[in-house]
Amino acid sequence: MSQQESNERHLDAPAAPGSEGGGRAKRWLQSSGHNRTLLLALVSLAIFAGAIWDISSELRSSPFHPDESRWINRAYYLRETLNPLSSVWEDRYLIRGQPPMGSYMTGLFLLAQGRDLDTNRAWDFHYGFESNVTWNVTRNAMPAEGDLMAARRGSMVVAALTAVALFLIVAELTNILGGVLGAAMLIANPLNHYLATLATSDAVFTFFVSLSVLAAVWLAKKPTWGRAILLGLAMAAGASTKLSPLGLAAGFAVYGGVLLVDPWLRSQRYLGRVWRWINRLSWGTERPLGWMLGVQPAIVGLLFIITYPYLWSAPIERVRFLFAFRRKEMDNQAGFWPQAAIGSRTEALERTWQNLNDRYSSSDRVITGLGNLFGADWSGVRIDLYLALPGLLLLVYLAWRRGLASPHALAAAAVLGQSALILLALGVDFNRYYLPLLFATSIGAGVLGGCAGEAVLLTFKRFGSPGSLPAPQSSKSNQVLPVLRSQESPSQ
Repeated sequence: MSQQESNERHLDAPAAPGSEGGGRAKRWLQSSGHNRTLLLALVSLAIFAGAIWDISSELRSSPFHPDESRWINRAYYLRETLNPLSSVWEDRYLIRGQPPMGSYMTGLFLLAQGRDLDTNRAWDFHYGFESNVTWNVTRNAMPAEGDLMAARRGSMVVAALTAVALFLIVAELTNILGGVLGAAMLIANPLNHYLATLATSDAVFTFFVSLSVLAAVWLAKKPTWGRAILLGLAMAAGASTKLSPLGLAAGFAVYGGVLLVDPWLRSQRYLGRVWRWINRLSWGTERPLGWMLGVQPAIVGLLFIITYPYLWSAPIERVRFLFAFRRKEMDNQAGFWPQAAIGSRTEALERTWQNLNDRYSSSDRVITGLGNLFGADWSGVRIDLYLALPGLLLLVYLAWRRGLASPHALAAAAVLGQSALILLALGVDFNRYYLPLLFATSIGAGVLGGCAGEAVLLTFKRFGSPGSLPAPQSSKSNQVLPVLRSQESPSQ
């Protein structure tokens, strides 16, 4: 029997007699096997449909943004993937300005809805922004209505798929209730609504971030090279949309190196005691998982270059060009909009709080809606980050209790690592930069909700059966309560 099987069987220990009576709610939280798979599929479908229904009302009401012109203009990049050595991929401003995956996705959105890849000219910001469109409109830089709506519908669909991915992530880390709550927080947020109804790459990038986290969870559950490649594909797609997942891949390589030396660290007489406190559980998968994470920079880097023909002639030099260009663009944006400039990481955190708790609030929307049902004004109650941050801290705690090779640990590394990269690079307060951070905080709210749901059920059972103190149950679906009140693994 492998060490991982031993740990799972330990965590799957049967409950004490008399502890069965959790009722339908408990079965819904802790269902497993084929029934759980079917339930996950049905809830995922409901979340996708609910997201489409909620977001679609704003497809036409979201004001036009000139960035939409540029993304739709570049839809023809999809066709040019068949001509990777053509002049299209020469060193020019628009080619260097953005990696091409967002443009590929826009092209796919258009083709899927019967539109053409030859669209409008690119918007020239030297002659006006959204408040001054005359010069650009007269030069065919305004997208056709059909192209604009087709691209916006594509963003809406990937935003709905992101909510489904978030549900699956949190359901795996806690339970189905937590997954539903996390997805609902993301769907309801006004920032998600706005960016999911724009023909830009922001919803696409957050979708690839969600796939990266989900792939990391799956890889930790069952380390195989197929799942390792899937993780690399997700991060490479994200890197080919925005650049930050390249840093995440490098971070995973360091993480893998730590897992590779885990057996040696455990064997040390004095250092081993400290290390066994840091990495509390050994699943027996540390070495293979370490190698699979260690090769992520090679997988991601190779796929990133393949998807971006601009890099082919001089990969290292032109990747340096890309990062230098992005830094310069961020500085230019801060110069054009000094009121939006971010000068320190402390200010970056302050702006993030203002945007994700005060300016764009899911809780305010939900609580205001509930108040309207009762004829009361409950607006102005914004508690999003007061739910999310404790949930993220709880995820870190669960990762510590489960061990560095656990799904909780890899999920925490992916979510918090990607968020840290964004916060470190954030130089201007533009709302589009906060969508991946909203995804992260929604995961935190879902984890908190899932743990709270389990705790309420246990409390109800305990008071409902005074003579019985049931042992907490677990399953391979990674229910969270046995971690909060965990039995110790024999492999510590």
